[in-house]
Amino acid sequence: MLYLAKIFNAKKVVTIPKFILRLVIGKHIFHTLTMNTKVSNKLIKKELGWKPKYPTYREGLKSLIE
Repeated sequence: MLYLAKIFNAKKVVTIPKFILRLVIGKHIFHTLTMNTKVSNKLIKKELGWKPKYPTYREGLKSLIE
């Protein structure tokens, strides 16, 4: 997220300690917002020969502002 803010010249993000955030929004919403959501495109590349338009997420984000 810092990279995204940087390329859009956004102000620095203010962070809230996790234990305070959990108290304010509740444990279920906290876990939903902070869970690992990494995914892989390995299978679709292998099975269908697919290639992403941009090799990295950084290049994809840069294309949004060009």
